[in-house]
Amino acid sequence: MELLFVSIDVTPSVLARLLTLLTSAEADRVFRFHCDEDRRRSIIGRAALRYVLSRHLGVEPQALRFDLGENGKPFLQQSDIHFNVSHSGEIVAIALAPNQVGVDIEAAHHIPEMPAIAGRFFSENEMQRVRTAIDPTDQFFRIWTMKEAVLKAAGQGLGLPLDCFTVPASAPAPRPVMPVGEPPIISGWFVVHLELPAGYYGAVAMHGYDWRVVTRWLPARNLTAGR
Repeated sequence: MELLFVSIDVTPSVLARLLTLLTSAEADRVFRFHCDEDRRRSIIGRAALRYVLSRHLGVEPQALRFDLGENGKPFLQQSDIHFNVSHSGEIVAIALAPNQVGVDIEAAHHIPEMPAIAGRFFSENEMQRVRTAIDPTDQFFRIWTMKEAVLKAAGQGLGLPLDCFTVPASAPAPRPVMPVGEPPIISGWFVVHLELPAGYYGAVAMHGYDWRVVTRWLPARNLTAGR
């Protein structure tokens, strides 16, 4: 699995060039955001995805045509490359893999309703880990990003109950996601917790255990090299 990170801290001229990689429909959606940071994250995330996929497939970024799966997850009919995108704070993450993949990153922030969220969405095992953790916020975000990565990999979004599976306490390498209840709703997924810059949490998920994550940072200005 290849995992690329891009910073959204770019100059206006670079952002303008990245916007040219998007289709008109994508650009229209971008400008519906009222917040400047949301627009930048959306532009850079979409442009970076088009850039890295175009390099794998040997086509121009604008030539890529995305279709949507049953639950709204985008895919490319002309390729067997699976991908997923996440962005938070100043970072965009893009995962490329040979199988269905999910990635989630979160910039840590104060969540006053954290116990209520854990009680509603976490399994009993996960709730207990948050309650007994030395740093409950750290534990919460580790669990949350792993669960979100699994949901995104499965392509079921909120249609899959978050408490129907338990993510591992530690996952420096692929570790199994354990189903909760009978019959199991979800099985066969493995997850890795990512080491990110201070203040960020992240995870990737994919079927099977025989894989490893290769990460690299991609300067946003490189996305428009030669244009």
